[in-house]
Amino acid sequence: MIEGNPLKEKFAKETLDYTAEVSYETENINILATPEDENATVDIKGGDKLVVGENVITINSSIFIFRSC
Repeated sequence: MIEGNPLKEKFAKETLDYTAEVSYETENINILATPEDENATVDIKGGDKLVVGENVITINSSIFIFRSC
């Protein structure tokens, strides 16, 4: 979720691309991303220094699974 700005598409974990519109004056946005698994981490790149036009923000979620043999 982008704080204060709804996504155009309904969220679904299988969906990889989303769009949102912000006002012309917006320079930064706050993205709220909660992983499904409490042991996962979320890495967000972008969301600051926005420019007029398209801005790409990348969100990755990963989990490290340790198995002892």
